[in-house]
Amino acid sequence: NGASVLNGGSISTTGAQAYNGAVTLGAATVLTSTGSGAITFGSTLDGARTLAVNTSGATTFTGAVGGTTALSSLSTDAGGTVAINGGAVTTTGAQTYNDALSLGANTALTASTVTFGSTVQGTGSLAVTGAATLNGGSVTTVGAQTYNSTVSLGIDTTLTASSVTFNSAVTGAGFLSVQGASTLNGGSVNTVGAQTYSGVLNLGISTTLTAPSVTFSNTVSGSANLTVAGAAHVNGGSVTTTGTQTYNGAVSLSADTVLTATKVTFNDAVTG
Repeated sequence: NGASVLNGGSISTTGAQAYNGAVTLGAATVLTSTGSGAITFGSTLDGARTLAVNTSGATTFTGAVGGTTALSSLSTDAGGTVAINGGAVTTTGAQTYNDALSLGANTALTASTVTFGSTVQGTGSLAVTGAATLNGGSVTTVGAQTYNSTVSLGIDTTLTASSVTFNSAVTGAGFLSVQGASTLNGGSVNTVGAQTYSGVLNLGISTTLTAPSVTFSNTVSGSANLTVAGAAHVNGGSVTTTGTQTYNGAVSLSADTVLTATKVTFNDAVTG
């Protein structure tokens, strides 16, 4: 129940592992439960070493991870669950969560790269600093989601939050659906599938949206130019930009619509 220093490199059990005090990694560490036992960190976790946690049971981080000394990297295998309840995970290298991930508090993940291999759910906000790869299909939070570096979507992805902010470019191998207000500060969102913005959309810089179709279900405002490369469905009543607006695909208007810009260019048919 006291503080622990893990210097042995690997611990494998058939049942559960519980580290109730503060843990320091003294060596690259692999923790394994072959019998789907829970692996629980009941306090803080630090140490400039790699950590891999492998169980098809529940993995729980109760305290901050890397708050005093950042871990080198952190990974979990697939087939179980991971709960991050301490508010922050900091690594100098990659973070990879292959299990379904739950966030029990406002959470900041800081790493070179952060990969979600399954779904993410959170009771607060989520901030990701480092390139993010979303392969789980959905990220759902009660609070805001902020992605401070590039975002790659490996599959069709739905982001549900009070607000979603992208501060760098977004690319996707499927569709992107944002349920909640959106702020795009990265200049581009390029997806193989459709893009849907269900809440109010704000463009912080000149922005190009590239997709087979882009749907605005609410108002759009921007401090620069907007380019839509693909069919556009404008359902929110207004698109207002301080710069130009360019629509390279067909445009459909499902409601009375006002487009306000220095110049508006339609390069395909418009129906409304």
